[in-house]
Amino acid sequence: MMIFPHYGEFNSVMISEVSQWGQGVKLLLSGINEWG
Repeated sequence: MMIFPHYGEFNSVMISEVSQWGQGVKLLLSGINEWG
């Protein structure tokens, strides 16, 4: 059974990773648009 004692901290880390991934996707899509 997994217990997250610092759930808020874990949540903020997840949110920051997801936002970084989203920025990477946006950069990739903009690059595809420029090449296309």
